[in-house]
Amino acid sequence: NNEIYGLTKGQASPASRPGTVSPSTPDGSHENPLSACELALSAGASFVARGVDTSIKQLIPTLKEAKEHKGSSFLEIFQNCIVYNDGVFNSFTEKSTLEDKQIYVENGKPLIFGENKNKGLIMNDNYSALEIIDLEKDKNKINKLIIHDETNKSLAYFLTQMKEPDFPMAIGVLFRSIKPTLNEHFLK
Repeated sequence: NNEIYGLTKGQASPASRPGTVSPSTPDGSHENPLSACELALSAGASFVARGVDTSIKQLIPTLKEAKEHKGSSFLEIFQNCIVYNDGVFNSFTEKSTLEDKQIYVENGKPLIFGENKNKGLIMNDNYSALEIIDLEKDKNKINKLIIHDETNKSLAYFLTQMKEPDFPMAIGVLFRSIKPTLNEHFLK
């Protein structure tokens, strides 16, 4: 995902943000971008993950998990297009702000992030959205801290809904389920 059709000379794509100026949208894109991971979850994908092309330390294990998954794997990789959409992901990939703008999700581990690992994710009081808490100031809410469960499709959906600048970008395996593959069905 580089939010542009770079191979066709920089045309806007379904993932382009509103206002993206391109040969196909000279006055700026007017539509909200498609969320590839949200679409994959809605289509019933059994493995949905995200990575950043320059974050090799996190991307390689995610690629290995996608390869080992039985069935189709969907992995969105954010990749900068230096020609037609340079810097589009800088807000969450710059080294100076990376810790505050990304949350690396790992199964069984709390959803915490921040330069000092001092921020966490909880569900709001009516369980309709995620909320960020300060782990030092909101000690009374620490018991609500979400532990990532990659088999929880609802949680994966909420993770895909986190938008900048209010939330960090969720990176890693968002969802995984085990279900029979087409080959297994026919080999019975």
